[in-house]
Amino acid sequence: MGATSIKFMGEAGSFYQADIAPVVSSERKVLHRGTFVDAAGARTDAVLAVFRDTAAASYATEVACLARNGVIGVGPRLLCPYVSHGPRGQQLALVEEYAGVSLERAIFDGAPIDAEGGPAAPLAPPDTDTRAREARKICFDVLVQLANMHANHVFHRDLRAANVCVKRYGPAPEDLHATIIDFELSAIAAQSCIRYRNEPYTSLFLGIPASMGVRIDPAGITPLMIDMAYFAALQFEVTTGQHIDAADPNDLARLQGAWPLVAYVSDGSLFARHIDHELDIEPRARELCLPRVDAQAFPDPELLAFARDTIHHGGYLDAYDRALLARRRPETKMYGAMDGLTQQAYRRYIDQTRATGAAVAFATLEAQPDVLADSTAAQVRDIPAKVHAIGCSIVAADRADPARRIERFAPEEVEYLAYLEHRRWCRERRDAGWTYGPVKDVERRISNALVPYSELDEASREYNRAHVRDIPRLLAQVDLAIVR
Repeated sequence: MGATSIKFMGEAGSFYQADIAPVVSSERKVLHRGTFVDAAGARTDAVLAVFRDTAAASYATEVACLARNGVIGVGPRLLCPYVSHGPRGQQLALVEEYAGVSLERAIFDGAPIDAEGGPAAPLAPPDTDTRAREARKICFDVLVQLANMHANHVFHRDLRAANVCVKRYGPAPEDLHATIIDFELSAIAAQSCIRYRNEPYTSLFLGIPASMGVRIDPAGITPLMIDMAYFAALQFEVTTGQHIDAADPNDLARLQGAWPLVAYVSDGSLFARHIDHELDIEPRARELCLPRVDAQAFPDPELLAFARDTIHHGGYLDAYDRALLARRRPETKMYGAMDGLTQQAYRRYIDQTRATGAAVAFATLEAQPDVLADSTAAQVRDIPAKVHAIGCSIVAADRADPARRIERFAPEEVEYLAYLEHRRWCRERRDAGWTYGPVKDVERRISNALVPYSELDEASREYNRAHVRDIPRLLAQVDLAIVR
């Protein structure tokens, strides 16, 4: 790097920034934005925090906080803590994932939101369907992270739009991802109260109750009330584009629905409840059309276990989650491109069938009965298990060692994988209620191929071989490769 660059190196990886000018500078630390390259060579948009000489205690607290939150799925990921030599000698520093632009700036200043692999763009105008969808996704992400914190008896207590960052991971409103930041006021004791006169959203605990002719006792305000009231304020602001001072109880009730997380009670008390998965998480996830982290999304058991250990998003996946999984386990990329791979596999089946002179029953995947279309998708989803069965791995194509890359399988491997494919197919058919018969009958679920591999005719064996020979080419369609 040149003289105008900053570089930190450690065992876990290195941080690079072309321009040494800090993004933010305070009495405790200086922030730089750049790129973190981990030990495996994966690159992540990151922030380097370099702490002042007098901020050792703050450094230890922040590292511990980020590490704890990473376990429960809250906040930006801690990529690397440093006790390293930098431009100014011995320094305490840490690198965390860049979580995006401040939601406060996005709402009130029209700040463009950075996009992964694309141009930055601001939020859509208020009172549009796109803005409503963006607001629902942002609020879902924040709500899930709050639920994760509260389940571990941690309360943020400062959940303002200024303490949420947003970034785009795709073109759709649902591809936004929101991340809670700044945990300096977080508390573990559920009953620890705050000096509420210092709160920035005084209207929540003074103005709105006063408009109803009631007064809330500051001594009775709990961290749960604070988090839920602040979430209601955030929901109002990101949906309407207005500051919470412009809201009234009816506005907040309208946005929260039938089971509000916080409400103003006529006798002057404040009602707040904990986040409920069935009431609050699942309906929002369905509305956003987010897929579950389950065997349908990850049919390979090893990948499913990995996804469940990695994703703390209420049991659902968004574009950010898919990108995170793909960085850590590149073979998960194929599930995000499953439709395209299934189409490719079916086209290859049609070509092979026609080459043998046989008639093609269905010209397109969509024309097939659901039971057959689902079978083609299941065949593709089983690819990681087949690759693993012969001692190979799936990696990102640009990280594949040429000396270890497998462009085609050996004849013995093809035959074994063809056997595995037929065995998988027979199990799938029997589970779906198919039985053996000498004449195939789709409507009655009868197949003449429900026999051991050794009893298959050569044409049927070749069909299985052709599928497994095509696996390296299919994976290349989504920039993946096989290595031994």
